[in-house]
Amino acid sequence: MMKHIEENDVSKKTITDLMRLMQSHLDALMGNFCRYFPQEKFNEIKDKRWVKNPFDFETPYSIAGLNLTPEEESEMLQLTCDGTLKTRHKTEKISSFWISLSTEYPMLSKASISLLLPFTTTYMCETGFSVLTKMKTKERNKLNACPDMRVALSSCEPAWDQIMQNNQAHPSH
Repeated sequence: MMKHIEENDVSKKTITDLMRLMQSHLDALMGNFCRYFPQEKFNEIKDKRWVKNPFDFETPYSIAGLNLTPEEESEMLQLTCDGTLKTRHKTEKISSFWISLSTEYPMLSKASISLLLPFTTTYMCETGFSVLTKMKTKERNKLNACPDMRVALSSCEPAWDQIMQNNQAHPSH
């Protein structure tokens, strides 16, 4: 940006207006960030830092500083002693890891899933609204968007090879 200003002899007023515009944009971004991630959520995350990697807290002394209930502490001690789970933790997604432990370590699993869940649900909801606004235009306002949204939001990849094998437009002819 500074190179552009120097090369094109931009006036001080334009620079000031541009800086003010950038500052208001950054303030709006910060406001939205604080709305989606309030300070209370950061405090909760800080108290539950074990969710990201429970194997960082393998000693009883480090587990004692995590503000866990006695039952959760017991589960955490058992969990951190399991070498198989440590290997699985390195290879699986964090949400899949905690979901898979729901029967063995129900308290830790429930606490971690409740912390991880809001982020995924917000993302999917916002993605759905984004897809809907692209589909429902002024010209297509009576469109039943449900089937199209299902396809747009699906994580399945179409098997294009199989779809394209039949070159005939109407197979009944």
